[in-house]
Amino acid sequence: MNSKTPPRLQSLRGVLMRYLAATAVQCAIVVLLWWGALTFLVGYGVVLRSDASAHATVEAQDSLKTGVFEPETYSSLCRYLVFSGGDPDRSVVTNMDDRHLAAARAQWRNEPGPWMLYRQYYMRCDLPDGRTCLLQYDYAMPYADPVLRGLPDFQTCWLLVLVVLLVWRSAAVTRRFACFLTREVDRLTAASDAIARQELDGPQFTGARVREFDAVLTAMARLDQSLQDSLRARWTLEQQRAEQTAALAHDLKTPLAVITGNADLLAEEALTAPQRQCVEAIQRGAGRAGQYLQALCTVNRAERDTGTLRPMNAADFLRQRKELAEMLCGPKKIQFVLKNTLPGDTVFPAQADALARAVENLLENAVRFTPPGGTVTLSCRAEQGRVVFVVEDTGPGFSPEALQKAGQELYTGDTARTGEHWGLGLSVAARVARDHGGGLTLANRPRGGALVRLWVRAA
Repeated sequence: MNSKTPPRLQSLRGVLMRYLAATAVQCAIVVLLWWGALTFLVGYGVVLRSDASAHATVEAQDSLKTGVFEPETYSSLCRYLVFSGGDPDRSVVTNMDDRHLAAARAQWRNEPGPWMLYRQYYMRCDLPDGRTCLLQYDYAMPYADPVLRGLPDFQTCWLLVLVVLLVWRSAAVTRRFACFLTREVDRLTAASDAIARQELDGPQFTGARVREFDAVLTAMARLDQSLQDSLRARWTLEQQRAEQTAALAHDLKTPLAVITGNADLLAEEALTAPQRQCVEAIQRGAGRAGQYLQALCTVNRAERDTGTLRPMNAADFLRQRKELAEMLCGPKKIQFVLKNTLPGDTVFPAQADALARAVENLLENAVRFTPPGGTVTLSCRAEQGRVVFVVEDTGPGFSPEALQKAGQELYTGDTARTGEHWGLGLSVAARVARDHGGGLTLANRPRGGALVRLWVRAA
């Protein structure tokens, strides 16, 4: 059985040192090849050495020492200016161009001359006839053929070629090492994204070739294992809580049934008006307690629900929500209004218990923050392939802080405060809406009060 050899780890410092060494080696190779090509051009007489002009000028000076000025015997690399009376403006003969001539005259007068690509050097010779000959040369590599000297300066162009080659090789080495580091960083990014998505299984925590990155991946792997253990422990606690909630709900059913039964028996007796009012209050309270108990069971089932959608009749669903809303609004003397514009036979897929609890949460919140004499409205309509539920109230509306928070994420804790719509109910409703392919938004009504819009897919 063959086992895969793990990659050899190297430090980040080592990677950087390798990068610098590789860059230096590549640049050295470029310089050697460049120098070899230059030597070849010099050896084959394409260009001359940089001291060729100086040697030609020395030869001309030696010739002038004999007292004979024979310019036709001088090399074209030697520039000369012959003048009389110590005034270079009174030149007799010269082979200089305008710029070199201006530089020579400025040199004679110790004045700043025009800018030249190379520094100019001079030799002075006094002729027997009283004239002065000023020889000019520089250290540059000219073309051997005088015809080619009208082209851009060879030495400058050749140096530019070297710079371009050095930049090209440096960029190539940099790109190779950058791709290597990018792949290593991508491993960290993939591992981080996997943890964020809670994809806690897979090989995303291995394969790094840089020691520091491997240490980070190892830490992420430990974090991954810790998250798995935490999720398992959390699942166990959730199961225990669900079982305890179910047991508590079962235990509450018996005393609630006793209270409801006795209240029904008393209601059949001949009672005075005050007594009958008390019995009816007991019945209403028992009914509301039964609704809350049912809601507790619904939340418990919704949290464990796997998301199965079944056909649900919209009319029956709204009729049940209306009964609950009227029970909630009655004690506070709040008017409830149902506006249903859906066809009577409308059926759409839903988790009936979960969606019922979501809408009931919105109604309970609206009733809680609506003052006596106010109105709570539940509207239901079809809109672009969706079923939209809108709950409105005439309460104080949402605070700016609540609306800003709702734009980021809905409430995950029960932090209800006077005059504000905060609480777990909105969070549950938002989650249920998302499970149905919809969403939930909050807003304030222009005429005062709050408006919550919940929508689900109609098919």
